[in-house]
Parts: sequence; structure tokens; C-alpha cells
Amino acid sequence: MHGEHGAGGCGRRGGGPAGAARPFELPGARAHWPPDRPLALRHVALDLAVDLDRRTLDGKATLRLEARRATDGVRLDAVGLDVVRARRVDAGGEPGRDLAFELAPDALWVRLPAPLAAGETVELEVAYRVVEPTAGLHFVGPDERHPTRPRQAWTQGQDEDARRWFPCLDAPSDRATSEVAVEAPPGFEALANGVLVEEGPGARAGWTRRRWRLDRPHPPYLLALVVAELVALEDASAAPPLRFLTTPARAHLAARAFAPVRAMLALLEGWTGTPFPWPRYDQVAVEGFTFGGMENTSQTTLAARALAADEVAEDHSSDPLVVHELAHQWFGDLLTCRDWSHAWLNEGFATWCEALWEEAARGREAHDEALLAMRELYLAEAGERYARPIVTRRVHAPIDLFDRHLYEKGALVLHGLRGLLGDDGMRAAVRAYVARGADGSVETVDLERAVFEATGRDARGFLAQHVERAGHPVVAARWAHDPATGHGVVTLEQTQEGEPFELTLELVVVRGADRATHRVAFDGRRAALSLAGPAPDRVVLDPRGWALVELDLGDWPVAWLADTLEREADLLPRALAAKALGAHRAPGTARQAVAALGRALGDHVHWGVATRVARALGEVGTADARRALEAGLEDARHPRT
Repeated sequence: MHGEHGAGGCGRRGGGPAGAARPFELPGARAHWPPDRPLALRHVALDLAVDLDRRTLDGKATLRLEARRATDGVRLDAVGLDVVRARRVDAGGEPGRDLAFELAPDALWVRLPAPLAAGETVELEVAYRVVEPTAGLHFVGPDERHPTRPRQAWTQGQDEDARRWFPCLDAPSDRATSEVAVEAPPGFEALANGVLVEEGPGARAGWTRRRWRLDRPHPPYLLALVVAELVALEDASAAPPLRFLTTPARAHLAARAFAPVRAMLALLEGWTGTPFPWPRYDQVAVEGFTFGGMENTSQTTLAARALAADEVAEDHSSDPLVVHELAHQWFGDLLTCRDWSHAWLNEGFATWCEALWEEAARGREAHDEALLAMRELYLAEAGERYARPIVTRRVHAPIDLFDRHLYEKGALVLHGLRGLLGDDGMRAAVRAYVARGADGSVETVDLERAVFEATGRDARGFLAQHVERAGHPVVAARWAHDPATGHGVVTLEQTQEGEPFELTLELVVVRGADRATHRVAFDGRRAALSLAGPAPDRVVLDPRGWALVELDLGDWPVAWLADTLEREADLLPRALAAKALGAHRAPGTARQAVAALGRALGDHVHWGVATRVARALGEVGTADARRALEAGLEDARHPRT
């Protein structure tokens, strides 16, 4: 799933000391554990009649269930369903006798005529109706605010809303094959997961009945339905066949979003070592969608508003959304978090793949800008709202977990793992992780084991402190130099509350054309690097951003910050230098800082750096800063600056 979050945000902390984020505490929250599941869902067959005018669904769900242990009843997740009948389906496929059932607020209980032993299967048919649903199944159409909005019906199952449009075992650890049959009015498509296996006249005159089937098991929350008037862009040049479907009114916007999908597939197949796992891939843009997109198996649903008009395309690319949902077809669909507490394995990987695509399509600066934006979004949440372990069960409901920690911090953890393993090691680890977890459920320990299997590296400590512990290291950097002895020391100190993190930072010491790289490891709160000889032109901390760390450069020499902003090739150190220069207010350094910031604006500077330079000048707020900002922005050409 891709939420309504975009790149940007300065990442500046609110009141209080750096690193003093409020802990993740929701009043009334409880430990949300995976439900007890004596039965496993093996197959779902839905026969549906959707009425767009009355906003109703009449359904018949046939469910094949296997007993994990002996049981004499069936508990199905069901919310807001008006159940008409429950009965057993005989071995020959014929309906058997009606069974007694009882509806609770969150469940349908069905009494079996005889107990099931472990390993035995039962097939149930449940007839039900959904009227004016508030979640799970959504109807949209014209209203006072949107008089031209087309009539559509679409589903959204994550996290626990599949139960609101069909009875099921609604947990990410369950996997089932699926069939969905539905009738649609003339001119309307009716789309579901898998391949189209039947198409013909419906029961109503002029209507068409379509039946879709997916023979590879997938979680129930990824079962999807769309009924809408749509046109399609298609690419059947290779496997899998690709389509992008949207309303006729938005069709002219779809080509740009659709164009890179084949190249994105090649990138992700290379990283995962696994061909696209489903028989087709559709992307369907619908009106009023709840989130930015949802990775339903073989059929992603996208928000139509994500399609950018030509005049704003440079400033509003749909690539991050498109590649995010495509990546989920492996990370989330092929291998799925066992329960929502480990959902970072779905969302963190998909978000990380956004940066991988930027790297492949637009180069290193674009990759680093994507990661910097993720870092700023995470740091803003950790500093201004709360800091929590990525893996936690203490929530009101699983949807509480879908925040900047799950997405952006998860992606930054994977970026740090790439720095630890190197490109070849990371690729081998990802491939081992996908191969080990395919068609099953995964937890963080499965990634840890895959890293060891592929590289021999023990990532247990790295993952534990980043995923199971709240917060991150905040490191203040200082420099002292004695001209008499020619000896200087870089001092690094962790200033966040709580125990220090295990941390290794890369430092690059620059003297003229000479660049010497050092790795400084913390064995407590402080670490230091001694440097003999003349003072460097600059020292650059963590230039590739491998460490998930918040750097405090308030005591760094202004000359170093200015030199970094002007001369460094990597985007992250330049952006951090701009932020640090903007914090200088002392008369002795403020003018020097503003001059350096002013030189870093203009068309010659990457827009990601220029944006943060402009922000820094705005923070300074002096007349000199205003003049520098106005002069620099006259030369800026990129719309994001």
C-alpha cells in the first residue's frame, strides 16, 4: 500500500532536545497478537452481483477450509455482512443441507454437523448481502461536490477490511487460491485477480459476466474487485502481459505512468532473482481511492488523482507510486508478513525500491534525493510525534502501524543493510530472502537468516537495534586543531536519550585533491578520529547516508560547511551542510554562512540541494539572506526549487 505521503518535509525537530521524541503510546492500545486459527483458508470462490445504483452487493462465497487441529465449528471474519444462508458443499460440488450459524459484530460462526479432524477439509457456501458499506467495498459516483464523477465500485482490503465484503479468514498469514465471478452493466469492466477464464452474457439483458481465477495462493486482503467504465493501454510484448486501465476522461494521462513499467519489472526481477510471480499485471486507476495505491495480487489499484497532467509532470512523477506497488508483487504478495507487526517487510522493501528505481532511471543523485526525503519524513515523525520500534504489537489496530516508521524508516534500514553488505552482498541477500520466503509468511528473522545464508554476515545486531528499538542515534560533531602541534581531533558524541547505539560512521578527510576515508566505530557514547598534519579543507560525515543517524553539525567549522556545499559530489552532505549553515546566527559566522548559501542557488545546482538551501536562507531571515534568496531563485529553473 502506498499512502498519501509525498517527498519533502524539512525534518526539523519541534521543541525539546534532539532525539527526545515522545514514545509511541496510544491511550487504550493493546498488544495486538495474531488470532488463533484452528482452520486454514485454501480456496475462495465468489459469485457476486454488484448494483452501482443501489450501492449493494449480493454474494455467494464458497470457502475451502482445512483443519489445523480438531474443531467442531468454523469462525469466519465478517463485519457488516447480512448473512442469508450457510451450508456445506458436498464432495461432488452439490450444496448440502443448511447449517446453523450465528453472527457476532466481527465474526460469522458456523456449526458443523460433525467435528473435523486435523488435516480434514470442509467446503462451505455462504450467501450474504452488503448494503451501503463504509469500508472494504466502496461505491463512488456523482454527487454535489463531484457532479461528473463516474460510477464505480472497488475494493480495498488492507489491513483488515476484506472481511467487510466477503466472509474469510482475514489474516496476512492465510493464503488461498481464488475465483471471482461478477456481472457488469454494458460498457463496464469487471476486474479481479488472476486470469480471465470465462466471459459471457449475464443474467440481465446486455450485461456481461466475467470469471477470474488465480491458481497461486495469495492472502485474502489482496483479493480485489473493480467495476468501472475503463479504457486500457496494453503491452503484450513479453511476459507478463501489462495493462494500465483508467476512465476515458483520464486516458490521456495514463501513457506517462505506464511507460516505465516494463523497465521497472526488469530491475525488480534482477534484484529479486525471481521472475514476476503472477500471470498478468494490471494497474487500475479508480476515482476516490482511499490511499495512493494498493498492491492487490496481479492487479494494483491506483488513485486516479495520481496521474499527473503534462504541465506538472516534472514536479509530480507517478514513478514512486507505480514502482512501489509493483515491488509489492514480490514483497507483500509473493512473500507476506506473518502478522502486521512485521509489515515493514512489505512496506519498507517497497519504499526502498522507489530509491532503487530512481538510481536505475535517473542516476545516483536522484537515488540519494529519494532517500534524503525519506530520512526527513521519518525524522519529522520521530521528532515531532513519536518514536517507536518498527516491530511492535501495541496498537489499537494494525492500521496504526502504517506510518513513517513502517515505510521510510524501513527503507532506510534496508539502505543501511546495503551499505553493510555492499551491492553484491545485498543483491545476494535479497535473492535468498525472496527464494526462502516465496509463497509463505515471513518475519524479520527470515531476512536475518537470508543475509547469513547469502553472505556469511550476521545481521542480527544491526536489525535488532534498528527494528526492535525505538529511535535512532543523534551524533554531535566537533573539531579541534592545535596549529602548534599540527594535531587535530574529530570528536563524535551520541546525544540521544537512552543507551548508545552500536554505530560505525564513514568520515572522508579532504585536503586539496586528496580524499582519505576512515571508518570510526563507537564503543560507547563517544568516538574520535585523530588527524596529524595541517587542518583539512573539510571533513565529510557519512557521505552516502549508510548510517541511520541524525547528524548535528552545529559546531562544525563554517568554512568546512561552505566547502562541502560547494564542492562535494554527494547530495546528502550538501543538503546537511545547507541546513547547518542556515542555523548560524552569530555575527562572526552568519554573513559567511549566507554568502555560501547564496552561491549554492541557481540552475547549476541539483534541485534537491537548491530546495534545502532556499529553506535554510528562509530560516536565517535576515535582509542579506532575503537578497541572496531572491537573486538565487531568479536563476532557478526546476519547478521544485
